[in-house]
Amino acid sequence: MRKFSYFVFMLVLLLTISCESPMKVETHELADVTQSQFDRAPLKNGGDFSIGYDEGNIQTSQVNLTWTRTTEEDFKFYQLYRNNQQIAVFNDISHTSYTDSLLSENTSYDYKINVVVETGMTATDTLEIKTAQWAAPSNVQINAYSNTVVLLTWQDNSDSEEYFKIFKSTFAGIIDSVIVDANTTELLVTDLDSTLTYYFTIEAESPWEEGIVSSYPESINMYDLYLDAPSNLHGNLNADFSVDLYWYDNANLENGYCIERKINNGEFVEIENIDQPNIVEYTDNDASYWDIGDVLVYRVRAYNNYGDDFDYTEYSNEFQIEITEITINTIHIELSVDYYYYEARWNIVNQQTWTTIFPDYQTFSYSNQQVSIQLDLEPGWYYVHCIDDDWDGGISGTVYQGDNILVNWNNYNYDSVGYFEFYVNGN
Repeated sequence: MRKFSYFVFMLVLLLTISCESPMKVETHELADVTQSQFDRAPLKNGGDFSIGYDEGNIQTSQVNLTWTRTTEEDFKFYQLYRNNQQIAVFNDISHTSYTDSLLSENTSYDYKINVVVETGMTATDTLEIKTAQWAAPSNVQINAYSNTVVLLTWQDNSDSEEYFKIFKSTFAGIIDSVIVDANTTELLVTDLDSTLTYYFTIEAESPWEEGIVSSYPESINMYDLYLDAPSNLHGNLNADFSVDLYWYDNANLENGYCIERKINNGEFVEIENIDQPNIVEYTDNDASYWDIGDVLVYRVRAYNNYGDDFDYTEYSNEFQIEITEITINTIHIELSVDYYYYEARWNIVNQQTWTTIFPDYQTFSYSNQQVSIQLDLEPGWYYVHCIDDDWDGGISGTVYQGDNILVNWNNYNYDSVGYFEFYVNGN
């Protein structure tokens, strides 16, 4: 009986103690750990790293990182990662900067900073950085505006230059230098001597990078610049009564060409202003202005429009053509090549326009190949141009118009290399 009573007493005592003093379990709830920690303002603005390049915080081989000092009372350490590899740990809560060096030029890196406290990580932030590119200016071009003025252009290949320095020199040495702002890619150079040769070199300079990167010198002979009139103006009438014009370009300072036309005994009028240099052909499609029997006369001149005034050349020769009905005639060409087919090629040249019928010279595919083609040509003089790389023949051929042989040649002698002329008659 006593044992039972003692057991009951102890059980009641334990239950009483448990109800009055429950066991305490301490927990720590983490906040949203993704927070802004890195200082971005000294490095980038969105995807633009120019701030970091300009201030030297991003260089070709190093990046200067800073972050916000944490306010956690139970701070343990900062963890810094590059491309998911830990590169540094800082136990000092006030240590909020790091220079990461020995990096590769023009390369993207991903950084991460973790704030760790006794109970775990409370904050993290990620940042992408691209190191600077430091390369010499390239593709330097000298475009002459006149025989005393040129426009210098180049390609900027560096991210962190503070400025560009352009050196102008002659055979006697450097005579001048000019500094232009970063990211500049052109400079107008005036007051040059029209009798000299000039050399231009472009350097990129930066207080943050080692050394100076420089372009190769580019030169221009001012005395080789000229603005002479076009010559050998010629052309042909097409089946739709348009007129093709061709001429020789005798200028390297021109900005464009003026084309003038007169009909019969009228006055010359400008029909086209081509605002582009190095043009040597033009098609006049204004067939509604003339009739069968009219005579058209053309002339061309080049111009330079640098500055306020136009500087025109003299006119070319005058080219005259009568509007007539055009008859298209069919010719038949048969060609054969010898064993060394890979040495031979050919084309047909229109002697009125000095243009080829085929854009590219025609070739052969195998030894002793025979080719047969038909072409519709306007009346006039043409020739078959045969080429053999060893100049020992290779192509034989015949040109027919109906049953008439216009020209033929063989490949058994050196005469089969060259020009084989024929005339297409109008029906």
